[in-house]
Amino acid sequence: RQSATAQQPMGSGESKPSINDISTNLEEVPQFRARRIPETLSDHFKAEIRRAYADVQPLRVDNAQVGTVFDAVVRAARRMRRWKFTVEDRDGGHLEGVATTAVMRFKDDFVVRVQAADGNAVVVDMRSRSRLGSSDFGANAKRILAYFALLREELAPQNV
Repeated sequence: RQSATAQQPMGSGESKPSINDISTNLEEVPQFRARRIPETLSDHFKAEIRRAYADVQPLRVDNAQVGTVFDAVVRAARRMRRWKFTVEDRDGGHLEGVATTAVMRFKDDFVVRVQAADGNAVVVDMRSRSRLGSSDFGANAKRILAYFALLREELAPQNV
């Protein structure tokens, strides 16, 4: 059975689902504090994220401390172009802000959550949501993947 979800064409021949809110954690979605944004993702969004963005996953850091990972989270976020922080809570493991797109200057909200996990590990989750439109054409997933790439660099042994 085919999905009734509208698809947006991408330049590479791919199509992306018509959604505008992406999270690395679909069951315990990181929450926004600075803006009133729905706390959960719809079942439709969750299904589309699983289908189209299987590579958008939480980042697990083994043998780490929450504070050390949060410091790397902030360093990586400062390297992202056109990001402005609205909440920076090291003790709570919460970084939130607004990313402005390059061409159209759209404002998209993001939140990064850092929390302790099993076995002396730390898990980093991220959510990115477009303020306008029903589809982001894959921009939020790209933002998360680009940010996590920078975060991995910041977490390299010489930087921690």
